[in-house]
Amino acid sequence: MGEKFADVEGNAEVLKGKNVEILLKFQRHGLREGLNLTPEGREITRDLAEKSNWRVTDDSESSARAFDAAKAIGSPQGAPKATPENPRPMSRALETAHITAETVAGERAGEWKSRPEKRLNYENIKTPKPYNHEKIYNGALAAAIRKLGRGDLEQKDLTKEEKIQVTEEAQAVVIQHISSLDTPEAQVFKKENAGMFADLVEHYMDMTHYLNNDSKVLYVAGTHGGTMEWLLQEALVHTDAQGNKIVGFKSPDEIGGGFNSSDAYNVDIMNDENGDLKDLRVTFDNPERPQEEMHLDVEKIHELATFYRTLHEQPVQEGKQ
Repeated sequence: MGEKFADVEGNAEVLKGKNVEILLKFQRHGLREGLNLTPEGREITRDLAEKSNWRVTDDSESSARAFDAAKAIGSPQGAPKATPENPRPMSRALETAHITAETVAGERAGEWKSRPEKRLNYENIKTPKPYNHEKIYNGALAAAIRKLGRGDLEQKDLTKEEKIQVTEEAQAVVIQHISSLDTPEAQVFKKENAGMFADLVEHYMDMTHYLNNDSKVLYVAGTHGGTMEWLLQEALVHTDAQGNKIVGFKSPDEIGGGFNSSDAYNVDIMNDENGDLKDLRVTFDNPERPQEEMHLDVEKIHELATFYRTLHEQPVQEGKQ
């Protein structure tokens, strides 16, 4: 419910928690070579943000989807070591989110600090991987490069279009492999991944009660493929081929496959004029993915977040057991 809070000086009432919107964008990091984004990865990420027509603006006449702020969080995995010249180096996932948020912020870029978030990092998962990621991905990448039929090339020798093609093919192989695994260990692995993201969704659900009325904030959450898909597999409410509403899916193919470089899905966390939560609407950036009305099952979000916190020996929030 909406509440009244004193302002920072304690001498006025500020209305908070009503008609608030937090758009949480889970975005896979851009094209990379080694641990870092490539120039093409940065360029593609920036172009996608430009084309979204999302902007931080208070211009009521603007045709853009308007936000009051655009902030970036991201997995710290693979962040370069700090140097005097670059005391706060960004990981590829955080840099991807940073580029998107800064592009949306426009003239107000730099007003909000981009920060690492461990709940977007696959290294935060306690359950052992039920597969060898490097072996499967690198093998699929090498096979995709060979399919080009241009001799013994390395990824760095490819054109921008070829780099996109081969990395997408390799990632698709990885996602399909994980999805096909149905051992108890694989089920726990995917559920923990889903719970990690659900815990973050719950965090921003709670945050809506503390933002000023009518606030609209974009959080770009940079993360990794093979991690971001499983929340949807566990909790996405959508329509099946027979027209029935169902929760989750068997294969990522049902939502257009795994997420390619810089691709994203959005969770719209909104409350109404009474401060009550609306449906957690889900949309995809890629127009070739399903565009029907979809949302996350709130009870499933609480279940997954509780599973994650229990596994990580964190306190379960009251009322969310």
